[in-house]
Amino acid sequence: MTNSTMAPFSDKLMLYCAYLLGGFSIGSQGFCAAFILRNDMIAQSAVFAKDIYEFTIEGARLMMSKGWLEQPPEMDL
Repeated sequence: MTNSTMAPFSDKLMLYCAYLLGGFSIGSQGFCAAFILRNDMIAQSAVFAKDIYEFTIEGARLMMSKGWLEQPPEMDL
């Protein structure tokens, strides 16, 4: 415990880590649905993946609004 009033980690780092872990979690939900044999668990996994996706997209939009997440390069056709 310290008397410091400054956060040890930046908001940018914390939000990026949440965004990254959300992406990993969506992938693991897909992996789970591919190998599980119970139909009810597949449906529950899909519900969890939907909730995680919404949370991750909200974080990505927040990062884009603050300029912390860059738009990927585009190509003119």
